[in-house]
Amino acid sequence: MIHSMKSILCFGDSNTWGYVPLSGGRYQTSIRWTSLLAKQLPQGWQVIEEGLPGRTTGFHQSIHNPQSGLGDFLSCLDKYQPNIVIIMLGTNDLQSQLNLTAAEISQGAAQLVKQALHNTKPASPSEHVLLVCPPPIYEVGFAQTGFEGGAEKSQQLDKHYQVRAAELDVRYFNAALAAESSPQEGIHWHAEHHHRFADAIAKPVLDMINKQSKFTL
Repeated sequence: MIHSMKSILCFGDSNTWGYVPLSGGRYQTSIRWTSLLAKQLPQGWQVIEEGLPGRTTGFHQSIHNPQSGLGDFLSCLDKYQPNIVIIMLGTNDLQSQLNLTAAEISQGAAQLVKQALHNTKPASPSEHVLLVCPPPIYEVGFAQTGFEGGAEKSQQLDKHYQVRAAELDVRYFNAALAAESSPQEGIHWHAEHHHRFADAIAKPVLDMINKQSKFTL
């Protein structure tokens, strides 16, 4: 029954939503990494897909940052009460109008992690939250304007996200190990990278599920 299912909240931007590079639009369900991850979960677990194009990390919403993820995230936590939370945001924070450093972007992501831990108070933070650093971008195509200097900053995100995850004692994964932004378009993932990312992230997620089951024995 639906109410007995355990859930994984996948909270992200257009690459979680499934934006198609070059042509635009949305990938069909069978291609998106969230759906591919769901197929690898044990019985009794489901994926909640919460991607939104343009979404940034945990900075307060303002005229310069209308797509702040913080407000949506709190609503999602209250609504879904997820057992595991995957957070993959930061690409849209690279927009030049926001004027954020890589360290500041990582702090925005950390705000979301803190909210996830505060709202659920898990026995083991490392088995509840998985912080994912998005892959670097290219300043071409879609990202040729509005992301000036973003490519260089995106290369710096990994080291800062690792520090934030260690500080908060949550799991960490660098999406660049499995996925790449389109070299022609700059930001979004081609279909094969959704498949690669789903396979790669399934490993820590399944380990988190197994560890959680031991806590409940």
